[in-house]
Amino acid sequence: MSTEFSNAITEVEKYLMKNAERYRKMFEPGGELEYNNLISDMMGCITDNSIVGGAFHASQYIGVPGYTELEVFADIFSALYQGDDDTVKFIKDEFPDIHKAFLRVIGG
Repeated sequence: MSTEFSNAITEVEKYLMKNAERYRKMFEPGGELEYNNLISDMMGCITDNSIVGGAFHASQYIGVPGYTELEVFADIFSALYQGDDDTVKFIKDEFPDIHKAFLRVIGG
């Protein structure tokens, strides 16, 4: 597991929790992330479902050591593979350290 990737996730968790209300509103009806399941899953994993939209995993699952990193990695990979430009832009803009660490993990 990449320490840089794990540390970036930990720092983003702190940031998200400080700004929780802003991000929760994004998942409300009519919000910019209302239908974005990848970002919902990603934020849910990072915040233990404190900030989440329609897609998430049970706390018991994401509580297993390393599973948050696996899920965040999978969500970013899925967005890139699917060509989901809006999701990739959101990740780059909102979580640049996670995005950079992800690219280093894959050798990009």
